Amino acid sequence: MPRLTDAQKLENKQLRSQRDAQYKLRRREYEAAKAATEQAIAELPEQAAADAAQLAWSAKLDERNLATDAIQRRIEALYAELQETKERFEAELEPLSGARKATSNARFDAVRRLEAATDAQFPDLQGCWGPAQWKPELRPQG
Repeated sequence: MPRLTDAQKLENKQLRSQRDAQYKLRRREYEAAKAATEQAIAELPEQAAADAAQLAWSAKLDERNLATDAIQRRIEALYAELQETKERFEAELEPLSGARKATSNARFDAVRRLEAATDAQFPDLQGCWGPAQWKPELRPQG
């Protein structure tokens, strides 16, 4: 590729300089137009209405958050109370569970002994559900 002459280089430099200056001017015009647009937006009646609606919404949201936070704190306090109550009663129920189990087992053994004694008095009726199955020969004499 052929090298540029000094004159060509100078011409390219001047063209770049002109282009850069035109760009900077155009950019300043654009930024001024954007600033004017932003000012016009700020002055719109719709903007004022939107700002008011946003403030009302934010205030109501803050109010809701305060209310739900208070409820959440009460829920957490109730949950802590619930856990404490469960633990307290669990400690009280533990020894009662042992007594309940022991007395239940003793009752079961006593019931089985009484039922066995009753069954022993009627060996002829054991496994018998009707007259056809009855074995009178097993009836105790007495």
